[in-house]
Amino acid sequence: MDGVNLTADGFSSPYTVAFELKKDGTFTRTTNDDGEIEIETGTWDFNSGVGDVKKKELLILTTLTDTYDGDTETYSGSDAPIETLVLDELRSKKMVVTIDGSYNDGTGVETTTGSFTFEQ
Repeated sequence: MDGVNLTADGFSSPYTVAFELKKDGTFTRTTNDDGEIEIETGTWDFNSGVGDVKKKELLILTTLTDTYDGDTETYSGSDAPIETLVLDELRSKKMVVTIDGSYNDGTGVETTTGSFTFEQ
């Protein structure tokens, strides 16, 4: 992934992510994967720093709504998906995030690695 195109299994398609973190602790993330739009909203927080993990090294996202292909899923409590992003760089107008994880959707495991750079 180079921020403009997502390449997987030899196939490349346009891919963009827009991220808005608001001071009130809410976020909106809009993903455009070759014209398919997903909009996620929810809450965010930094980790407090425990053990070897430094304070503000992790960004924790709790998704409360997820709209994809016109259908909206609403989550609350323990049903809300939680995502933890590793912050490689955090400045007032720039955030670099490393992604290294896997997801099991019941039909198989998908592994994602890479990084995103978000600039204001």
